Amino acid sequence: MKVFSWDTGETLLIGRCDVADDGELAHDVPLFGANSIIMERYGIGEVNIFRPDGSYVTERGVLLVPGQDPALLPGWQPLAS
Repeated sequence: MKVFSWDTGETLLIGRCDVADDGELAHDVPLFGANSIIMERYGIGEVNIFRPDGSYVTERGVLLVPGQDPALLPGWQPLAS
């Protein structure tokens, strides 16, 4: 699934991760092993991607809030710079 950041006031694609698009609104990552009750919650939502011709496509992705670390997501891969 694609990962988007809102840190700059706009939605930017920053990478991808191995989170299944199963229709859920959040994905919880246990912080201290599989049996941990302390979780980091990532929101999943829709993002409109506008094309140069004025049309757009709506995609679902993980939406990071400011300060949230994408490295905790399973299979995190940042975009190549």
